[in-house]
Amino acid sequence: VNLPPQLQPVPDGTRARVRATFQARRIVFEPVAEFRAGEPMTFEFQLEATQAGNVAITAELSSDGLPQPLQASEQTEILGR
Repeated sequence: VNLPPQLQPVPDGTRARVRATFQARRIVFEPVAEFRAGEPMTFEFQLEATQAGNVAITAELSSDGLPQPLQASEQTEILGR
């Protein structure tokens, strides 16, 4: 998960079946050993805003079976206090 400068991860707010590490503006989840078709898998993370503005959060999924990673972005507006 790639984060804009206005957001930072909250390490205690991350939940997933695998461990997560934090690298600068990224949350990286360890590889999943097995993932079956139709099986739901949830990766939760909490973020803290450092300033207001319009931002995009981008998630990337890679697999040995994909020619290139899949990406999805979500736009949101962070409001000031």
